[in-house]
Amino acid sequence: MNEKLIALFESLANLGETERKNKINEFSQNYIDVTKYRELEEQHKNLATKYNQIETETKNKKQSEIDELTQLKNEIVELKRDKNKAHAAKIFMENGIKTEVYSDFINGIDLSNYDVVDSLVNNVVKMIGTTQKNVEKDNIIKGQLPDSVVGNVQKTMTKEEFDRLSTLQRVELLENNPTLYNELTNN
Repeated sequence: MNEKLIALFESLANLGETERKNKINEFSQNYIDVTKYRELEEQHKNLATKYNQIETETKNKKQSEIDELTQLKNEIVELKRDKNKAHAAKIFMENGIKTEVYSDFINGIDLSNYDVVDSLVNNVVKMIGTTQKNVEKDNIIKGQLPDSVVGNVQKTMTKEEFDRLSTLQRVELLENNPTLYNELTNN
């Protein structure tokens, strides 16, 4: 820029008044004065500050929305787990299985998938049912009534209780405990 100014001053020395003014005006059209430059620089700083503020607010708003969505997602997951836990408990209760038997099981499984919970619980109910039938069968063989007949109290079978047994249960008793069977049929 210094070289251009020197060249301008040298060329002005040989010109008349009007020509000098025209040349200076022509030269100054390519440049702005210091005051105008400082105003533009201040405007630029203000715009940059506003841009940074808007960008920060946008980032904060996005993060806030992400946090809110994450919280809602976690709440939905918890609601699904609670629903699946209630479903599992309902299946157990409908099958006559007591809370103390199934509560540890429910608390120990992944409750996030309904189909998995349903399948697991139904399989456990079948296993418990099979086990319970085997225990009742063993008790009949030993001469004790099943819990369902005597209200959870085990005792030796009486003639009246024997009379309430199904034919299949009587056959099993005869095969496995003929002495008891003969006592009950001879009374």
